[in-house]
Amino acid sequence: MMMMARMTARLRCLVLLIVGVVLSGCGMYDDQPLEDYGPEYETRRGELTEFCQVPVEGYGTLSVEDEYLAQVVTCEHEGAPMETLKAQAIAARGYAKYVVDVEQRAVSPTVRDQAYNCGRPATDRARQAVRETSGMVLTHNGKLIMPFYVAGSTNVDSNSCRASGSSGTQRYVTYNEGRIGSGVRPSSLGWSGSPANRGAMSQNGAACLANNGWNAERILRFFYGDDIRVTQLPGSCVDSGTSIDPSNSGSTFDPDEDDGGGASQTCDTTTTAPDIITRSQWGARAPRYNRPRHSPNRFTIHHTVTSNNDTNPMRTVKQVQNYHMDSNGWADIGYHYLVDQQGRIYQGNPVDRRGAHVGGHNTGNIGISFLGNYQSLQPTEEQLASAGQLIRHLSDRYGISPSASNVKGHRDQGSTACPGNHLYAQIERIIRHANGEAETECDEKSGGGGGNTGSPEFRYVRVKAVSPDPLGANDTVEGFELDSVFYERAGAGTTHMAAGVGGSSGATNTGAAVGQPDNTSCDNRSSTVAGIQDGGHIIVQFSEGLRPGDTLHVVQANYNVGLNDCAPSGTAEIAISTDGSNWQVVSSGVSGNAAVQVSPSFVRFVKPQPNSTHEPLVQFEVESSQDIAEVEYFADDYSLGVATQGPNFPHEYEFQNMGVRQLEVRGYDSRGNVLATDQITIEVQGGSGGGTNSAMADELGTEGGTCSGVGNGAGGPRCSDGRGGYSTGQCWAFVKAAMIRAGLATRADINALAARVGMSGYSVQVSAAGFKRAADRASAADLADTMSLRKVDMSVQDAPKGAVIAWAPGCRGFHSRYGHIEIAQGDGYGCSDYCGQLKADASCASVYVPTN
Repeated sequence: MMMMARMTARLRCLVLLIVGVVLSGCGMYDDQPLEDYGPEYETRRGELTEFCQVPVEGYGTLSVEDEYLAQVVTCEHEGAPMETLKAQAIAARGYAKYVVDVEQRAVSPTVRDQAYNCGRPATDRARQAVRETSGMVLTHNGKLIMPFYVAGSTNVDSNSCRASGSSGTQRYVTYNEGRIGSGVRPSSLGWSGSPANRGAMSQNGAACLANNGWNAERILRFFYGDDIRVTQLPGSCVDSGTSIDPSNSGSTFDPDEDDGGGASQTCDTTTTAPDIITRSQWGARAPRYNRPRHSPNRFTIHHTVTSNNDTNPMRTVKQVQNYHMDSNGWADIGYHYLVDQQGRIYQGNPVDRRGAHVGGHNTGNIGISFLGNYQSLQPTEEQLASAGQLIRHLSDRYGISPSASNVKGHRDQGSTACPGNHLYAQIERIIRHANGEAETECDEKSGGGGGNTGSPEFRYVRVKAVSPDPLGANDTVEGFELDSVFYERAGAGTTHMAAGVGGSSGATNTGAAVGQPDNTSCDNRSSTVAGIQDGGHIIVQFSEGLRPGDTLHVVQANYNVGLNDCAPSGTAEIAISTDGSNWQVVSSGVSGNAAVQVSPSFVRFVKPQPNSTHEPLVQFEVESSQDIAEVEYFADDYSLGVATQGPNFPHEYEFQNMGVRQLEVRGYDSRGNVLATDQITIEVQGGSGGGTNSAMADELGTEGGTCSGVGNGAGGPRCSDGRGGYSTGQCWAFVKAAMIRAGLATRADINALAARVGMSGYSVQVSAAGFKRAADRASAADLADTMSLRKVDMSVQDAPKGAVIAWAPGCRGFHSRYGHIEIAQGDGYGCSDYCGQLKADASCASVYVPTN
């Protein structure tokens, strides 16, 4: 069976937005591997070749751009907003190419694949959407993805564009905004182990996002992850001049480029040290280990190929680090410094430690990466000046001459387009800045350290009418009267007025809520205030957002109500938001003119208490401010899990390593920014049993490294000198044999584990992937009771002798269907049907040790 035969079987269950077809009897278990998926699929996914003709069952071969796609977009989502249609066109094109080029079969014209035969002629708007996305598909890591999409629930929140519940096709939808790498949630429409499965789009949700001003690419990232790329295929049928407008990010006005979130560098290049946002300021993770020291002697310029016009560069820096560590398996972020479009510099890998940014040429090489994609965007003068000042400072520090021979682009040292044509063309200007020779034309901006880099910026304020009381006098405006919204910056005394209306419902004369208070008398109130009916709202936007400590003013009347014969009516709820979707209520009962202070963000441990002693199973709770959307708990920089049920965010974790543990909790807002942290120290003591069985671990390690065919059912062993060789596909058979010989577990025990977690014995006995799924699903008690193992929170490199290491399918290049399993030897090697050096740690690997 082909890979997508299983995936597309699920598509028969879809409820199309227009057609409303429901079919049943579909699918397999969500995590069941696909029989024929293998390396050839990965090869074909990477072949981003011309796609101008598509074979369609019953219709012959059709032109993709001129015939097929416009009909599919019409059938799938007729009447949706244009940006939704463009997102639909990109997804449908990629889906068809995947079926034809990866699965190597014809496309069905029915809901088995995507609707083509709905009987309605292609609309002009659908043709426009296809034309404006000519040749565009979605890729991840340079390979085609399978962009699932379904109707999803019609009960979509108009602000967040998310739907709750899991009825109908909503159960297949994924919300992957801000997620990258292994953090992207796959859709249960397909096997979760497939690297092509990056989630599923909701057509109803996509329409909501477009109505809120989002462009097609941003809509697609919302469902498929922030690290997907819109890639244009080659071919004579493709209009290479088309592009998605990157500026359409959802705002109804143009905010200032300098958002106040940290100081920009000036255009003046000096030999003084530039202001650098430290790792702690941008919320860096601790490195897995320290890279080797080196003596810097040159520079390489890169670009991150992330979103342009980035409104949250600090978050992007964190995403780059997460990708380098979790997807690439590196010790830390690969670059030494990163520069955003405002010229702010972020500290990355320590400059005196070797980075990971130019393969084979990292020693002595300082990596400086510009945030953004400079194949399609010109770097700002602030960026060029900041990079020049940084290079000047480091050149003085390490005795480097800032010249063309010592400052190069990534493409000068390897086969890559990095750092993009536009940035590459400006390297000479960076060098001139470093030597103080560049003439500057940009506006000078204030210097100073990281500014307010750790605080959220609330650019949106929602005023919602909740009651018609108290009733005013001589009221000529229906509902809650709103004259103006502004705030005072804490410590600066500056006043910032709302710059635009971002949305409204049940409101009149909404533009009157923007600008200076001008409701100065009873006579002009009808024209100078907005009216918000009970239950309605107005959202205003600021070009520079509020921060904790600022005072927000909501004005109803700019006159003395007590000395006039009129007065405004109504009570309103005031809420603030960083993204216009997720709201923090700061006052639930405002009437008359009001001033509300934005409280600082905080998160504090409630459980456990500092310096307390605990059994291995520890309960966690915190108290937090309203803007905390989720928290993540850590022990010695190892993540213990994420909790989302505020405001106390309960969580529990069973520690496997005893002793004094340094705990940290990080509070995130809805966009993934770290708003607050708290740290405490506790001591974890061993409970009754549950410790590592050192004698069994030693025996299992010895048996795992022994060249023995006994018990493996596969004839003679495949190992020569115990260090080297390759797998013959019998890794799990050899590991099982070692477990049996060491007396750890039997085949009956493996069947018992499968039964405990609701899997068949065959599915666990047949592959390493099956065992890993069962072991990871099992409770600690069930895993210990059946297999005498316990899962531990340690990296692969730290695994002791006798630890069992299981790798998920496709992880670190292991088999894309069966994964891999091995027994650690305690010296950096692991053995199964061969012995080899352990690969880099990854979140897709699990480590288990024998337990008492």
